[in-house]
Amino acid sequence: MLARIVRSLGPDGGAGGPRLWVVTRGAQATGEEHGGLRVAAAPLLGLGKTIALEHPELWSGSIDLDPDTDPDADTLATLLLRDAAPDDDQVAVRGGAVLVPRLTRCAPPAAAPAPVIRADAVYLITGGLGGVGLLVANWLVDQGAAHLVLTGRTGLPDLSGRDDGTLPPDTAERAAAVRALEERGATVRVAAADVCDEAAMRGLLDELRGGARPLAGVVHAAGLSGGQDLAESEPELFRAVLRPKTDGAWLLHELVADLPLDFFALMSSVASVWGAAHLGAYTAANQFLDALAAYRRARSLPAATLNWGRWDMVSGLGGRGRPERVAATGFRALDHETALARLGAVLAAGEGQRVVAEVDWAVVKPLLESRRVRPVLTGLGADEAPEQAGQQGAAADDEVLTWALGLPAGEREQALDEYVWQTLAEQLDVPRSEFTGDFNLLDFGYDSLGAMRTLAKFRQELRLDLETRRFFEISAEFWGRYLAESLAEQHG
Repeated sequence: MLARIVRSLGPDGGAGGPRLWVVTRGAQATGEEHGGLRVAAAPLLGLGKTIALEHPELWSGSIDLDPDTDPDADTLATLLLRDAAPDDDQVAVRGGAVLVPRLTRCAPPAAAPAPVIRADAVYLITGGLGGVGLLVANWLVDQGAAHLVLTGRTGLPDLSGRDDGTLPPDTAERAAAVRALEERGATVRVAAADVCDEAAMRGLLDELRGGARPLAGVVHAAGLSGGQDLAESEPELFRAVLRPKTDGAWLLHELVADLPLDFFALMSSVASVWGAAHLGAYTAANQFLDALAAYRRARSLPAATLNWGRWDMVSGLGGRGRPERVAATGFRALDHETALARLGAVLAAGEGQRVVAEVDWAVVKPLLESRRVRPVLTGLGADEAPEQAGQQGAAADDEVLTWALGLPAGEREQALDEYVWQTLAEQLDVPRSEFTGDFNLLDFGYDSLGAMRTLAKFRQELRLDLETRRFFEISAEFWGRYLAESLAEQHG
């Protein structure tokens, strides 16, 4: 297992140390394939994106060889034997050409089209009792669906009677949501079936095949997140996160492959696009979903994978952080009505893959690139941030810069260290005296957005070109030294 290799290499990577390449064949969909994709290898590519964030000192990159030709040893050797870590750490070789991914903005349609939802058909939602699953169920009813099947690992108790207050709160909430769907006129069947349980899922699909109404659409919303560092990952938890989105999704694909579905929607995540630290298994699992969608489409089967950002709710897609803390990271929560409208537009257009997220790239890109360049993000948001900060500083009062330049060389570092802590105290609205002894800035509510604001202030007031990546690598107790060194280099 790749995670085990990462644990075995430990912190000894970097200059002169071991570096890690992942080489696959046909695991990455590029649109240039003529043969079959090897979807089973796709999770390795996703896991690599987390390694790049957690262990950049180890990561060299991934190379996906052409599935339609014999492996090209010369091309592989050329890519592997580069002296330095490559600018592009995600490479696919197709027809002798080297392809690399780039994320581009796409404006939402002015009037989002809606898919055709049939009142005489059945729609299956795996993970249908979760937050996202229930939202999708309501949306389907809004669009005209009258017959739903919702699966969950534990199902629900008999809903023929009213809740007498004995149900656990989560169960009562789900039961109320199902009743609300029924009160709107929908027939809702809740099936206690783990999407990874072949016997249970095959039995359910056999029943649906024999029913009076055709199965017209499938939404696979089952999944877990399960955060853990790769260096400390536990195999049991890793597999538990993988299974619903790998084993479960593949089983679902096999069970409906011969049915004339209108859509087969896979609820993926932005984690499989640019990676997610501490979510290696989750990133790998969602990479599988993306590959499965391409695999189905290559066989003229309907499929769409949606790489969601955070939703405005507690779920595998929404996370469990406080909304203001989540927003501070630059990942703003998607309003679920907007998200569902995007889902409808993707299904109506027959798209194969779409990233749907609210991202403040001026904050997020520097965070994702704090330890290494991420070429997939080229052209997004923060490329001009240092220059913009410098332009703002040119128009600002130069009082701080004049003060700093007037300091004797031997006193500059100490004075700038005090300047750092005064800046933090003002920004966090706490007394300067709080920063003594053992303390953690996180305990004061300091986060990645706060660090970006601090960095912008230093750039502006001292008119310095400060590297975002290096700033994030340095502990706050050494920022004063970094400023002193930068001041000497850039202003003399």
